[in-house]
Amino acid sequence: MTPDDTTAGILAFFHGERENCARLAAVTPLDALAARATRRSGVEEHPTLAWVLFHLAQSFARHAGHVDVGRELFDGFTGK
Repeated sequence: MTPDDTTAGILAFFHGERENCARLAAVTPLDALAARATRRSGVEEHPTLAWVLFHLAQSFARHAGHVDVGRELFDGFTGK
């Protein structure tokens, strides 16, 4: 992001990327391997689409939780 980016522009980019991911996931088998290798535990490997999607969901959940904590610290509302 840059100082010139707007909330609307950032959201439009995010929604476009989400749609691209949904289209790709709809036509790609979950056991398909990524074209690019990653290095985990010293071993180079190509993760499956299922692995990538699972970790994407974990990341979203983790960061949504971080946002909740920040909001709770700001306004004291805990959702009860």
